This record gives sequence, C-alpha cells and structure tokens, in this order.
Amino acid sequence: REERLRRYLEKKQRDNPADITVESPILALPAPTFKATSFDCNGPITFEETSQDQDKVGTGAVAWDGSFALATWLKDQVTSSKLDLSSSCILELGAGCIGLSSICAVRLGAKRVIATDLPSIVPLLQRNMLTNVAGFDPESWKSASLDWFDIASRKQDPGLHKELMKLFGGDWPELVLCADVVWISDLVTPLASTLDFLTRPQFRPNSNPSQVIMAIYERSRMVEESFFQLLREFGLSIQLVDQSSSNSRMRIFKFHR
Repeated sequence: REERLRRYLEKKQRDNPADITVESPILALPAPTFKATSFDCNGPITFEETSQDQDKVGTGAVAWDGSFALATWLKDQVTSSKLDLSSSCILELGAGCIGLSSICAVRLGAKRVIATDLPSIVPLLQRNMLTNVAGFDPESWKSASLDWFDIASRKQDPGLHKELMKLFGGDWPELVLCADVVWISDLVTPLASTLDFLTRPQFRPNSNPSQVIMAIYERSRMVEESFFQLLREFGLSIQLVDQSSSNSRMRIFKFHR
C-alpha cells in the first residue's frame, strides 16, 4: 500500500505541482502535533515509534494525533461506565506501530483484542503491545496483518469470512476501532468496503451488527466527504459522538447499521 501511495503522490506532484492545496485529496500528513512517548491507561503505556525499516513502514512508524484521541475516548467511556468491554471482541484497523487503542482496550478488560496493520508494521506493533500488555492473558490479544485492499477485492469470496473468523479467534468483533486512517483518496474505497464487510448483520446473527468507532482529524474535506458518502451507500449511518474542545478538526464518529 505504501509503495502504491508513494507512486501516486510522485505522479500527481510531477504532473501538476500546483494541485497540492489545502483541499487536495493528496494533502497528506503534517507532522503529528501530539508529541509524546507515553500515555496512561490503568498505568503508563510506553512505546517505540521508529525502527530500522522506517522507510518501509511509512506512516505507521509514528503515533498520530487521532490515536491519542481515540484511546482517550475509549478510556473515558469505560471509566465512566458508559461502555463495558468485558465481553467484547475488538478489532483495530490501521493500528500503526503502537496500537494505542488496542493496548488500552486490553487494559480496560476487553475479552479479546486484535490489532492489525500491514505486514511491514506488525513487528514493531507486536513489540509495543508486548511491552505494555505482557502481564495479561496472552489469549486476550494479538497483532496481525490485515490489508483493506485484500478485503475490498474479496468481499464476494465465501472463504473470506472463514479466514477472518480464524484471525478473530472465533468471535466476530463487536467493535472496530480506527484512528487517523482517512487522509488520501486512494484509501477511501478499500477502507469503506472493509467496514461494509465487517459490519454485515449476518456475521453476528444473535447480536447487534458490529459498530465502528473512528477518530478523524480533518486533513482533506473532499476525501472525508467522499468517504462518508460511500459509507452511506453501503447502508451505514454516521454519528458524531465527540469533538475536541481544543481542536474542532479532531472528532470521534460512530458508524453503524
């Protein structure tokens, strides 16, 4: 995915450098403004942001602002008794090298947590998770590779559900977490298609369909609107559940059937 995006950006800039504006779908990623190497959730969480293979890891090599916003929201919901994770299977998409929300979910008592990203990111993600949840039941968490492009291209494959059920340990996730994953147009369709697949009611026949909680920092309104429009076409409702008091561009959304 990183190589595909790199080629796209290079071609776009070469063909029309003036096209790179604030509202351009390739306006990408100003450096994270939340500078931290630790976070507290039932004790300190410390993490490593870089690796020797940072060029391969790409955007997953650092902690983005949305990950802190989502982890904070999750912690607040549980500590205020608005959310109970004790019987929940939780999936994080695009967890990055840290998997901050996944670590918090484990520490907040989730039944099972699966933190996912691309294969190049998983080794560092695994190290950071192991550092911070080593004392918890090893059956309650895992890090794994999951590519949205693969899911989007295989939605009609009857074997996909079976493969994912194996990855999830036999429980379809009740909650899907994502942070700072909407920033470039190339990712809109595969991400929306993945969320459409994961929230299909037939995969949780005796319970409510999976819900998505996503932290979005507004980087390109055009990309964001196209993402929301595609979610609506897939039959998902969009609900704003929180907004930063210090930065209105940082918001938490719920997507549900």
